[in-house]
Amino acid sequence: MEPGRDVIALLALDDQGTVPCVNRARFASTPLIVRQVDLALALGCKSLILLAHSPSDNDALAAQHLAEAQGMRFHLLTRPQQLPSLVGEEAELLLLAPGVLTSDARLLEDLLGTQGLATVPAESDAAKGLERLDLHTAWGGALRMPGALAAQIEPLGADCELLSALPRIARSAGVAEKPLPETAIESGAWLIGQSETGVLPRANSPGKAISGRVVQPIAEALAWKNWPDTVPTAAASVLVLAAMIVLWFERSAITIAVLALAMLACSVAQLLRQLEDPLRLSGGAHSKWTGMVALVPEAAAAGALGLALAPESGAVPAIFGAATALGASWLSRRTRVSDLEGLTSGVFLWLGIAALGAIGLWWLATGLATAAALGAIALELRRLRRITRS
Repeated sequence: MEPGRDVIALLALDDQGTVPCVNRARFASTPLIVRQVDLALALGCKSLILLAHSPSDNDALAAQHLAEAQGMRFHLLTRPQQLPSLVGEEAELLLLAPGVLTSDARLLEDLLGTQGLATVPAESDAAKGLERLDLHTAWGGALRMPGALAAQIEPLGADCELLSALPRIARSAGVAEKPLPETAIESGAWLIGQSETGVLPRANSPGKAISGRVVQPIAEALAWKNWPDTVPTAAASVLVLAAMIVLWFERSAITIAVLALAMLACSVAQLLRQLEDPLRLSGGAHSKWTGMVALVPEAAAAGALGLALAPESGAVPAIFGAATALGASWLSRRTRVSDLEGLTSGVFLWLGIAALGAIGLWWLATGLATAAALGAIALELRRLRRITRS
């Protein structure tokens, strides 16, 4: 948002008769309206106007408490005709349709960093439930417009639909239309949620190469069910205990494979913990405790590898192999380069080591760990080189 510009967020909890507003749906035990307040904060909005029918509404109170705790001015809007008195002519109004979320506020910043009307093709699934602007175009769920245009609401009467009227007013006034990138909708970076079965926009995940297909879908499913991060953490603990029992019977390859699944559960717990933060986009403090828990199965897997190597190679090579594998696993979580992440994923590494051990090629497992460590270092150095050049 432009510095010094007073941008006011307008969000809604407008139930339609007996049909509750989609912003009342819970995600990680937090109503979507609170998620939108977080998005408004991330975009630098200093004021929040909430369209709701009752000041004692629990969801409205949750949004108000978060907004005021972060220093925003809060106003409750019960009738559309109240809007012009709450929006100054020099201010700008940022409107988000119910259910609109994004994994990264920068997408909305790029789209509506200046005044603009987000649009989508009228026949697309993304347009469902949103105002149709003409035969081919529908509102995309976000709008940034001059505050002075809010005065045009007054002549429309008390029964006007504010969320339908404002996009049309903005379009008639010549506010620039900005089509939403198809890739943003297809990838989930921009979500226009219609129900609790929707998918949360993609976020950065500790799962790296398998995050999009395994870690995030599991974390999102648990979040929609409002399960806490302690559930996958407990699952990881059970898997570690099971691995120790298997190790007692000297089945190192199976032990490492089970511990790799425990690492996966830790990744789900870490992402779920981030999703539970109501200030995830605007700068919430993420605890590192869940990430540290992931070190337990990694260390246990390294120990199992060392025990498997010792009878064949001796103590020193066994310690070297275990330490190299543990270092490679740690480096894989540090790597930030997008390509070839699968080659340095800690889970993939340990599953590869388990597969080689299952066929008796423990010596090759050490080579795999060494190659993975060198690959992770090379990718990290390339990332740092790119940063230096830019």
